[in-house]
This record gives sequence, C-alpha cells and structure tokens, in this order.
Amino acid sequence: MADWLNSMQQTFEYYTVDPGTWKDKDLIQNVTSCTIDRDLSADTLGSATIDVVDSIGEAYIRVYLIIIQNGVKEKFPLGTFLVQTPSTSFNGKITSVSMDAYTPLLELTENMPTLGYSIPKEKNIMEMVYQLAQENLRAPVVKTTNDAKLYYDFVANTDDTWMTFLRDLLANAKYQFGLDEMGR
Repeated sequence: MADWLNSMQQTFEYYTVDPGTWKDKDLIQNVTSCTIDRDLSADTLGSATIDVVDSIGEAYIRVYLIIIQNGVKEKFPLGTFLVQTPSTSFNGKITSVSMDAYTPLLELTENMPTLGYSIPKEKNIMEMVYQLAQENLRAPVVKTTNDAKLYYDFVANTDDTWMTFLRDLLANAKYQFGLDEMGR
C-alpha cells in the first residue's frame, strides 16, 4: 500500500477503453500532457484536456497514476474521459493535438427524452434512474437501492436532456450523480 507521505517515483499511463466491455484496451504512447478538472457543479462532474502527438479520434481514455515506492509498483485510476473535439497544430516538426474530454456523463447531455415522456407516480426512483441511465450511457451504471417512490407523475420538460431529467429525478430521492475513477 502506498505511503503518500514518503518519496516515490510517479508516471502516468493512458489507455483507450473498450466501450463494450469498459476494460482497458490499448496503451496510448503519444501523450505529451494531461490536465484533469473535477467540477461537481458541471453536469458532467468534470473534464480533461489531453495533448497527444497524433490524433486518436473519438475514444474513451482512462488515465492512471503509476507509482513506484520501495520497489513496489502500483497503479491508481484517475478518471475515464470521452475525447471528442481535437484541435491540431503543427510547428514544422511535430503535429500536436489537444483533445477536450469529458466524463461518460456527457452522453446524457446529447439526447432528449421524447416529448411528454413521463414516469408514473409510485414508481421506484432509483430503479427508474438505473434503467434509463443504462439505456442512454455506454459506461457501466452502478445500481443503488432505495425505497423512494414518486409521489406524483414525473414529466420531462420540453428542454430536458437525459442528464437534466435524471438529475432532477434523482433529487426526488435525495441523491445525485457520482462517478468513480473508472468512469462508472
């Protein structure tokens, strides 16, 4: 177990993630820098900027901190991010690609419930959130049990995305979205 108060060697590793299995797929060898921003006030709960030498296209990327301490190597996940919007520059020698990346919750902001979508009263809130999140995300969804039921029909607003609809539904059970470092 790492002793965070003592010296250690630190490096980072980056892997593409298979969206079907949610497991690490390929080690990315061309990352030049990475910045992770955790923001609980953002719908996606955070973002990252990952700079690489060559574009890898749209992909999920998992970032790990690798430490070596007293001859023992340990690997700690720091987050899983969906890379979407690359911006490319060329300095005459090297192509540099800066990729904006967001947590898997971004997928909930891309689509809307159908007009008039509703959940009838008496339905279990957490079961409905689990089901709807599974249908609208590629990332694994962790099931949470809670007996909270709707006291009234819960209807989507005309401007709701799946994120705003599910976030408001979760609030009825006094819950909110959360992510672990593996992107679940």
